[in-house]
Amino acid sequence: MLLGKLTYGKIHSYNNKNDKNGQPCPASYPLRCVVPPPSKNDEKQKEKDVSKKTNAEGFEEQVRDAKIKVLASLSRASAEERKEWNDLATALKLEYPNCLKLLHEILIKVVASQKKEDGRNGINEVIESADQVINIIDKDAVAKFFGIRSVAEDPDAMKYEQDMIKQRDALVDALYKKGIALAELEDDSIVRLISSNVSYTVELFSTEENKEEENVQGTEGTSNVQPPIASVSESSDASGGKFEETYLELRKWVDISSTKYSLLRVIHEKRAGRLGTALKVLNELLEEEGKPIKKTLVEQKVHLFEKLGWLHCAAYSKRSLLACFPPDYPLF
Repeated sequence: MLLGKLTYGKIHSYNNKNDKNGQPCPASYPLRCVVPPPSKNDEKQKEKDVSKKTNAEGFEEQVRDAKIKVLASLSRASAEERKEWNDLATALKLEYPNCLKLLHEILIKVVASQKKEDGRNGINEVIESADQVINIIDKDAVAKFFGIRSVAEDPDAMKYEQDMIKQRDALVDALYKKGIALAELEDDSIVRLISSNVSYTVELFSTEENKEEENVQGTEGTSNVQPPIASVSESSDASGGKFEETYLELRKWVDISSTKYSLLRVIHEKRAGRLGTALKVLNELLEEEGKPIKKTLVEQKVHLFEKLGWLHCAAYSKRSLLACFPPDYPLF
């Protein structure tokens, strides 16, 4: 129990009849406060119990996490660095064959270091890394766990719940990245949606003579363009089926209408020929509050307008694109 007094007012004295028993202000009042015993935080105590490990287990886990952290920080810019990094990643996968954290970090690093110059080899590397994450996860066990409302009372149940959440998040991330990679593998134009530096300045301000020259060059180079298109169409059937399987599998685990997965949904609707729905989803992504407009999304909107035949909308979007993202700024 705490005992004391509480005072109010400014420090001065009353000398008239309205004073409070002749006492100087501030007036004081007795205060008594009963302090309860400190309550134990059950949640923190459970977390401590969950993280309680032997010295050997804790040491081994910290060494493993340190290796993974260093691997994720290494560069994969040049060909030599990429080869060395792949050798280190392979060695760690042999040392920790069933480590989901390691495989997920490898996938994140491969996606982050992917370049346009890598071509199909880089895309296949992303797909392979995503498959390794997907295959190591027991999807049936994760589905059963989240299908039943669980109440974690004991430390073992809390540890199991945390493990299931990590597996689900890694599975969703791997499926999303694999879907994007399969879309790139099927259609090279998808790359513009993800990373594009296309400029519309020349197309907007080209003269009629330039357009005629472009048409002549296009007709003369038709024979040179056809073989790549044919090769892409031949491989599109296999990758297209895998894309649909990956997309449907992702829908089992997440709300596909969320803006987190709008990019993949735009690609799916575009592949299905539902260009209007793809444009609607893309507009929702562009109008998302609190996020700046991305140039690549506006460029994809222009591409959808052209596919729909709405050339006036495409021309207006191109002009707004130049206003929002000018190629250069005046000095003054």
